[in-house]
Amino acid sequence: MYRAPWCIAFTIGARAGVVFPTGPEVNQADLMACLGRNTSGKLYSQARNMRVMHTRDLPDMFWYNCLVMDLNAKRSKCLSVDVDNARKVTHVARRGSRKYEMKPWDEIVAAQIPGEVEYAEAQRVKLREKYARLQEQIDAAQTLDQLKYITVENFINVEKRVAEEQKKRERLVV
Repeated sequence: MYRAPWCIAFTIGARAGVVFPTGPEVNQADLMACLGRNTSGKLYSQARNMRVMHTRDLPDMFWYNCLVMDLNAKRSKCLSVDVDNARKVTHVARRGSRKYEMKPWDEIVAAQIPGEVEYAEAQRVKLREKYARLQEQIDAAQTLDQLKYITVENFINVEKRVAEEQKKRERLVV
């Protein structure tokens, strides 16, 4: 996959975004012109404050949905990540992860499977406590590094953890 050394940062309303060229034949002027005109109803037709940036000057793209542009900053430092928006994104990830982890236990409780309901209820209590602690940690986080650590450690590999828990539960039943 082609990775250009430059990109174009832009704003749409209060939000900022980044567009990367798809190949070496795409030049900066063509890409900026494309962003500035109506491209079949895409959101890019509303792009403003376009600036060419070197990719090394981009903030951590883990927080792509939380980018903001400082119009008074130097070109290389015009994009940053809004910590409050990053906190909101982390809460969304927390809620999705909690729902995903709770689903198998909720199904057992809903089905009233004899002998497993008590164990499932105990697991649900543990998960509620875990996610209550994570909510407090997210609210207390002051930096993007703290939020990223919480997110990566707790929400990125949730599918793997649920699969491992499922295997443990199957071993207990056998």
